Amino acid sequence: MQESAWWSKHIARRAASVYTITIVFLIIGSLVALIVTIETAQTYTAQLNIGRTITSTIMLVFSLNLLRTALGYYSYSQKAAKIEERAELLLSSKKIDLIEAIKLMNDYHLAHAEAPMNPGWLWSIKQEDFNELWKTYRRQE
Repeated sequence: MQESAWWSKHIARRAASVYTITIVFLIIGSLVALIVTIETAQTYTAQLNIGRTITSTIMLVFSLNLLRTALGYYSYSQKAAKIEERAELLLSSKKIDLIEAIKLMNDYHLAHAEAPMNPGWLWSIKQEDFNELWKTYRRQE
């Protein structure tokens, strides 16, 4: 469970970053396009079309729940980090309390259940980086 929480922490943190960067890029890009269009467009039709495009882009952020997904990944990352720390403490104790271990496992599964699905696309892209992080982490223990 400690290993699973460690992996979840890193994948969710990276996913939250990717979603946040995407949201910021879309919103700032839309606002820059709006300002440039207002300053340069000569016809009303051009301004109208760019206005519709920008509105559609901003609505896309909300209709795809990008903000909610980013917050969900961030929250899951934080919870997984806490669970990983608690698992380390539990494993380092002389006698492992079965009740505490079950509570910890339930907490982890509840955090996982309320989080967005783990992004497989991110894992396939960053698999080597995550594996190197894991090897480094294991050497430190």
